[in-house]
Formats: sequence, structure tokens, C-alpha cells
Amino acid sequence: REHSRVQSQTHNRSLATKLAALRDDGRFCDVTLKAKDFRISAHRVVLAAYSDYFRAMFTSEMIESWQPEVEMIDIEWAALDALVNFCYSGKIRISDVNVPSTLHAACLLQLEEIKEACCEFLKKQLRPSNCVGIREFADSHSCLELVRFADEYIPENFEDIIGTEEFYHIPTNQLVQLLSNDKLLLEHIRFPRCRPEFLVNTVSKNALVMGDATCRDFVDQAKDDLILRFSTTRACGVVAKVIYVAIHLCRKLMVLF
Repeated sequence: REHSRVQSQTHNRSLATKLAALRDDGRFCDVTLKAKDFRISAHRVVLAAYSDYFRAMFTSEMIESWQPEVEMIDIEWAALDALVNFCYSGKIRISDVNVPSTLHAACLLQLEEIKEACCEFLKKQLRPSNCVGIREFADSHSCLELVRFADEYIPENFEDIIGTEEFYHIPTNQLVQLLSNDKLLLEHIRFPRCRPEFLVNTVSKNALVMGDATCRDFVDQAKDDLILRFSTTRACGVVAKVIYVAIHLCRKLMVLF
């Protein structure tokens, strides 16, 4: 028997367009997503096909699997609306205004494609004035690649970063983590490795450092370590000279006898 196989070149686009049109007309919509006072109508099958979050919700025995209205908590309406539209059209607009809420919503709805797109957008937006905040935001949303990218950017631009307003509002734990980066010249302020003259003439005379009891203790401990190291070095030097002289005398005695 003769037969032929037809492969439509417009099937996927046509199907998506018609599903979106049905949604716009309110036809066959079987779920309404509620975000605060806003409501978004959609088809469960479309949401479940594109989002692992909705697939788990609608195929389980959760109450949301049959409820006509599902309340979406901790997600902005505009971001939710944009992501639902993306499930139908495959298109979304990302800007510096909506990227935080869009990324947060994409993480919640497990839309990895959108999450990656937001991270790529934020990479291009990194500036000395915002890189610390972006890194913190990326870390809180488990965007590991964006965190790594920011970790490389920060040491390279540290001199510009410390003069920004954002830097002066960094939480203490985050500042410690930032300064512990070995790519920085500060190297986590390892006082015992500082040159003695720098420790005495610069650090010890800094009003901000010496005005804090904990910092003073660090400086005093560093001084003690330097004194101990110097004393040990001098003692070793004396012992070495004694050994050298003893060996030299022994050699002379051997020659004489």
C-alpha cells in the first residue's frame, strides 16, 4: 500500500495560538489562579504540560487538583500573569523592573527556562552599585551560576564597589564572607601576615579600628604573634651560629691531630 507521512510546519505554533485564543475567550478554562485581588483564568492541561509545579499540583490528591480557584501565595500578580502567558505563547518580556519578581515566580513554578533567562539578564546588569545585592538575591534563589559569576565580578571591581551606597548596608555576615575571598588583597584582614611597620604605623593608628574593643584585641594578638615570631627567629639564628662555630672548631682540631 502506498502511504505518505505529513509533518506540519505550523502545528505547534497554530496549536499554541488557538489555545491562547480559547483562553482569551474564556472557553474551556477550568482553573482560576488568584494572586491577591487579581484572577487569571487558564487550562489545567496547559499549565501542567509546561510547569512541574502545576503538574504536581493537578495530578496529586491535593485539594487544588479539583478546586476551581487556586490561591497563589508569595507571588506577584504581574509576574504570574506573564508566566501563564508564557506557557501559552512561549514569549516573555524581561526588564530591570520585573526581573526580581519574574525570577522569584519562575523558581516557585519550577520554570527553569525562565529562571535561566532571568539569570542571564542579571549577568549583563551587574554593576559595582548592584553586584552585592544581585549576588545575595541569586544565592537566596539557588541560582548557582549567577552566584559564581558575581563572585568573580566582585573581586575584580572591589575598589569601585567599596565606594557605593550598597556596600555600606551589607549585613555583617555577608561582609565577612565577601572579605574572606582570597582574590582580594585584604585576604580577610589576616593581621599576623601584615608587615610589622604596616601594623604599627597604619592599623594601630586607625581610629575606627582602635575604637572597637574586638578589633583592638585582634591587633594586640597580631603584635604578640609578630614579637614571638621575631624572638624565635633570633633564637634560631643564635643556635645556628653556635653549631657552625662548633663544627668549625672540630674540623681544626681534626687537622691538628
